Amino acid sequence: MIETDRLKAAALYSGGKDSNLALWRAMNQGVRVECLISMLPESSESWMFHFPNAAWTTLQAEAMRIPIVQVKVSCPVEKELADLERSILLLKSVFRIDSLISGAIESSYQRQRLADISKRTGVKLITPLWKEDPAQLVEEMLKAGFDIRFVGVSALGLGEEWLGRRLDRESWTELQQLSRKYGIHLAGEGGEYETFVCESPLFKQRIEITEATKSWSHDSGIFLIEKARLVNRETYPNLVC
Repeated sequence: MIETDRLKAAALYSGGKDSNLALWRAMNQGVRVECLISMLPESSESWMFHFPNAAWTTLQAEAMRIPIVQVKVSCPVEKELADLERSILLLKSVFRIDSLISGAIESSYQRQRLADISKRTGVKLITPLWKEDPAQLVEEMLKAGFDIRFVGVSALGLGEEWLGRRLDRESWTELQQLSRKYGIHLAGEGGEYETFVCESPLFKQRIEITEATKSWSHDSGIFLIEKARLVNRETYPNLVC
């Protein structure tokens, strides 16, 4: 039995729904999150890390009042992994972490590489969502009040109109229908879609996206946040970012 209340962790944080849910679960289990680590890939070709709007994780970290370290990484994947490993060693020195939180759900490719890095750096890998039912995970986030936006789509059935759309009950029902028709992974684990979280139960403030653009090519696209800010819930109780 792991005594989670004695763990001091860094959370591998992309700003998307899975890393936010993993962070929330770990903290609810008593893990002390000392900092976030956000990897900023140079292109969407990254095999390991979330690309769309990763730079905006600083605003999310501010909303949660958690320190964040951002690391620019470049392809190929071996270089990305080396950058992550060096960063974890630095965080061990600065924040005295002994564990790493990841939002991996089904990607054995990703989880094994993180496990290898954790072993070499001497930290424990924590994967709160691993092998759980993706539909149940999304349901959990919806019930908990996560405000999730689609910021990248690359799958048959997901058109440009999905970019910037909120993952709510209506879009969730549509996504399940498209999954049955086209085989889309419900959590987007195969790269079918990527997300950005504007609010979670850990946020002290929520994020308002004030300016954004859509970039579409062939059958995939990205919703690029140009400007955003933090707003107080009591000031904007019905705000939709």
